[in-house]
Amino acid sequence: MTIQTISGGLFQKLSLKPIELSTGLRAREIFWLLLAGVIVTVLHEMFRWPIKMPGRHGLEWMAILVFFRAGSTYFWAASVVALGAAGTSLVSIASVSEPSAAWSYLLAGMIVDALFIAGKQWRQSVFYLAIVAGLTHSLRPLLNLVEANVFGLAHHSLNMGLAYPMLTHLLFGFIGGLTGAILALLNKRR
Repeated sequence: MTIQTISGGLFQKLSLKPIELSTGLRAREIFWLLLAGVIVTVLHEMFRWPIKMPGRHGLEWMAILVFFRAGSTYFWAASVVALGAAGTSLVSIASVSEPSAAWSYLLAGMIVDALFIAGKQWRQSVFYLAIVAGLTHSLRPLLNLVEANVFGLAHHSLNMGLAYPMLTHLLFGFIGGLTGAILALLNKRR
């Protein structure tokens, strides 16, 4: 796998040893992808960023999602990570405070996978992956709006309207995606 750098140069195919496994070890790879999703939910519940802005958890969520998507040979890697996060969110305190968290995780994983697969000529670019992550994460406030209107559940992030949380989700998702893409690139260079 080659990844395009900021200057336009290419890094040649290098192995991501902990993730790139032979087909005989596919179950092991899926286990690591699911575990990454569990870690996402645990981080969301246990770690509190000192930034009190909507979408701040996109920093770790998109970093982990993009890192494993870019580093895995599994076709639906981001969706498997999202499945791990969604499953964990259903059995954690997150399901009480954010009932749509599971759907949000699953939707994000499927979108990242779809755009990774569709953007074959661009998916080696760290900026493409960061843009995909930012746009994907910026959809979360829309899910919150639907949840608020359909189920009557209040989301404090929507108190200032929809534009502000969409913008902050876009920003944090982009930064998280960029971090994940750069870490995947550095990991491949080892």
